[in-house]
Amino acid sequence: MIDLAFVRGNLALVEEKLRARGVDPVTALGDFATVDRERREAITQVETLKAQRNKLTEEIAKRKREGADTTALTEQTRTLKTHVESLEAAAANADESPAGTSRPLTSCWMIRAICPTRLATIGNPAAMYSNTLSGEK
Repeated sequence: MIDLAFVRGNLALVEEKLRARGVDPVTALGDFATVDRERREAITQVETLKAQRNKLTEEIAKRKREGADTTALTEQTRTLKTHVESLEAAAANADESPAGTSRPLTSCWMIRAICPTRLATIGNPAAMYSNTLSGEK
């Protein structure tokens, strides 16, 4: 799998290397920057909502111990759960098909397009890109 942090941080360079190999960056990457940003925003929102849900759950437990009504808080928790699930699905959807392509954001097609001779060094992004970035093929 390609290191998405590398692509995110060096998108212009990745696009340049794709062009040098005769691959259209728009075809290979789609709208990577937008899809990746939306995916990361969805993940951040999910984590925030989960924290809110956890606080509500603690408050529900506290109120139940006190014998108070928890109906409204329980309903809020259900609403948050539904919202979290929809955001998680949106993030997973971005992973599966960026920019309307049928290729996953993290798939090996990008590795082959950028660095077809370095598939053995997938676990080490620095090694995988060292010769590619210097212009060697």
